[in-house]
Amino acid sequence: MDPLPDEKKLPGPGGTPAGLPDQNRVTLTGHLLFLVHARGSKSESWVPYLVVAPSQVHRLHREGDNPFLESSLTLFHGRHVAVHGHWEPSGRFLVVEDCQACPPPFPVREETLP
Repeated sequence: MDPLPDEKKLPGPGGTPAGLPDQNRVTLTGHLLFLVHARGSKSESWVPYLVVAPSQVHRLHREGDNPFLESSLTLFHGRHVAVHGHWEPSGRFLVVEDCQACPPPFPVREETLP
């Protein structure tokens, strides 16, 4: 396999590698929640997850954010969102390129919103 030219390795907007094939990009919708990661260890922290379904939960990371704070995603905690991004090479988390609040696919009573 031929290596990518140098210009294809440079980060594009939002930290996305320029020239990333479209099949590596995904758009998922679900609820963004900060949950405890590595409970009881020195690495214990609150990290963002996208809950798509009860058995489909994905860890999120925004390129350039401190992985222990993820401050650019805290505004979306508890909200239904559409996340556009690509999978990190190991597949452990989704690298967020864009995150936007969107209406939930089901009615939500106002008193249950954060």
